[in-house]
Amino acid sequence: MMARAWNRLSVNFVRGASKRGRYADGGNLFLQVARGGTKAWVFAYARNGTSRAMGLGAARVVPLALARELAAQAREQLARGHDPIDARRAAALEQRAARARLTTFKQCAEDYHAANVSRWSNPKHAREWIATLRRFIFPTLGHLSVNAIDSGLVCKVLQPLVSTRPVTAARVRGRIETVLDFAKAAGQRDGENPASKTIISHMIPLRSEKAAVVHQAALPFSKVPTLMAALRARPGKDARLLETIILTGLRSDAARLAKFNEFDLAAHIWVVPRGRMKGLGRDHRIPVGVRVAEIVRALHAESDGEFVFGGGSPIARTAVGKLLPKVLRDIKHDEHAVPHGFRSTFKDWCSEVRDYPHEVVEQALGHRIKSSVERSYRRGDLFERRKVLMVDWENYCTGEEASREVVRLRA
Repeated sequence: MMARAWNRLSVNFVRGASKRGRYADGGNLFLQVARGGTKAWVFAYARNGTSRAMGLGAARVVPLALARELAAQAREQLARGHDPIDARRAAALEQRAARARLTTFKQCAEDYHAANVSRWSNPKHAREWIATLRRFIFPTLGHLSVNAIDSGLVCKVLQPLVSTRPVTAARVRGRIETVLDFAKAAGQRDGENPASKTIISHMIPLRSEKAAVVHQAALPFSKVPTLMAALRARPGKDARLLETIILTGLRSDAARLAKFNEFDLAAHIWVVPRGRMKGLGRDHRIPVGVRVAEIVRALHAESDGEFVFGGGSPIARTAVGKLLPKVLRDIKHDEHAVPHGFRSTFKDWCSEVRDYPHEVVEQALGHRIKSSVERSYRRGDLFERRKVLMVDWENYCTGEEASREVVRLRA
């Protein structure tokens, strides 16, 4: 009787096989027994002159009948001109891509935030970035697959914000665009970004963040010496903080969180950590004048905490905002002004009364150089030139220049 070319093996043989080797069932299907008796199914074939072997699973999981069915499918693929191994890999990739496209916008946004939060220098921005999504985006788009989001859905989120919160609308659009770009890079969606400004601007009237900026109300620099005299006469850490804000040109939050260990009063230097310097990306050295040094020394003598203007904890964010209107009434200035406006006051004084170079003034305000090319060449912070500027400004604010003949040191 002639031996069978196909279906040579039996269920009992497969169950009892223990000797190491490869046993043919026919049609390129083999039972492979490894050292120790482990058994698996293998489909062996040649393609383009190269021998290949495709595993079909362990014999304890894949029964003989199913192994023959899988081998038949592989033979059909070969007959159609396809490599079974390559076809299986392609199918696995497609399944993985299909699963990735089911990732929700919320999942993707949180993944992006987690991947980038350590790269943002400003912790406040990192918190606000994800908080904006949770408030304005997740309720509408959060549960949807990133692959399903189109420009119509983006507009649905933006429409209620455009007329009442144009700056928020601009930020929300940009953050949706960023998340969807991240999703595309991760293989979770295809095609162009439906949140791009080019597409959305054709559907709803967007305003840029810069166009929506309202300039902070500022006190004219001619009234600063009078205000400083009235301020100096007032007791309290809020008054000292406002003095420091005016004399250094710092933002309120950067100044109110000052710690004693940031000051080298012998060298007249205050180093503000980069985390408190909006967009600067580095620590900011400030030349400390006589009056600021007096304030820090006096507060240090009476404090048992680390914060200059608070002691054990920072002074309240609203402190100087509440104080300034009272001092303005003292000097009978009826127009509105805010603490942040003193940065504009300082800049106006620099340009209208003095002739300090623009780059020195910008460095004094802690502004980041916008041009990446210029940043790569300008490595210093113009500290020595800023010393002259800040002493000059303090003398003007405190009225010192009126009591003596000022010798101008050109910056």
